[in-house]
Amino acid sequence: MASAALPDSRFDHESALNGDDLYVFGGKTADNGYFFPREEIWTCNVRDKKWICRVAEGDDISPPCNGAQSVVIDGIIYSYGGRLNNWGGDLEDVFGLNPQEMKWLRIATPPDEKKPWKRHEACLWAIGGRFIMFGGGCNRIPQDHRQLGAKSDWEVNDELYEFIFEKNREKGYWSDLRLDGLKPSGRRRAATETIDRHRGLIHGGYQKYEYVTDSFVIDLRAKQWIPIRFSPAPSDRSHRRICRLPHPGLKERNRFYLVGGKMKEKHFDHAFVLDFDSGESHEIHLCLDIEPIWLHTLHSVSSGDEIFQVFVMGGRESGGNLLIF
Repeated sequence: MASAALPDSRFDHESALNGDDLYVFGGKTADNGYFFPREEIWTCNVRDKKWICRVAEGDDISPPCNGAQSVVIDGIIYSYGGRLNNWGGDLEDVFGLNPQEMKWLRIATPPDEKKPWKRHEACLWAIGGRFIMFGGGCNRIPQDHRQLGAKSDWEVNDELYEFIFEKNREKGYWSDLRLDGLKPSGRRRAATETIDRHRGLIHGGYQKYEYVTDSFVIDLRAKQWIPIRFSPAPSDRSHRRICRLPHPGLKERNRFYLVGGKMKEKHFDHAFVLDFDSGESHEIHLCLDIEPIWLHTLHSVSSGDEIFQVFVMGGRESGGNLLIF
């Protein structure tokens, strides 16, 4: 274990907030395309804002990648998918990181199971003790059929799966989910967040050739997709991140913070507060001496009555900075 000022600059990485501790790992650099090893775990306590670099153990650690997604379930950080390199080598396995033991474990699945196709930048929610996966970017051409330097040929999809754990959480299996209602179009790099124990929110994203700005609720109890509208609607973009704003009062409020993003070659340095219950949105310009943010990660914590902090880590422009709003 070693202390340092900041993690190396990175983007398209993973981060997870477990209690008061923020965990950051994976991703790549913008300058030379270096992929960070997954056993290098950076932790930051959100109260004292101090970084510590730790080394995770495990006999079967995921190879370095970018575009993987993470959720926290019962104190364990689960990571799914990712892209090995820019030529389309996607991953399909689920890995679990135990923060107490600082150990990676590949979650075993039945050998004859029909798994989702390998993918990167999928939509993930932790809902009701399981995680739900939608969409993502897939490469349909086997890696061994490629020529070195060939342009990656990928596509987005609209598949919906749930990953169900067995009791010891060292094993699990995939199950195809079919819901009623208007289904979102296939996309990757969408902003997703859990609302409660049976619902999740998805906003925006990137289809193969265009950006989308629509919003949907996935409701597992009602078994349906529900389109929702925010007014005014945030402009079309992808690469955004969203987090639920904590509300310590007796009456829970479903508000979300939407930060950054990209549309074609334009990047954004402002945010939106989305009020899920009223359908209203409010734009906020960030008064920060940084470049616009995209391919970052985002989390929020409560600091007292009606006070919260939003943590933005890394990104294509902001590098290794931990930004606090």
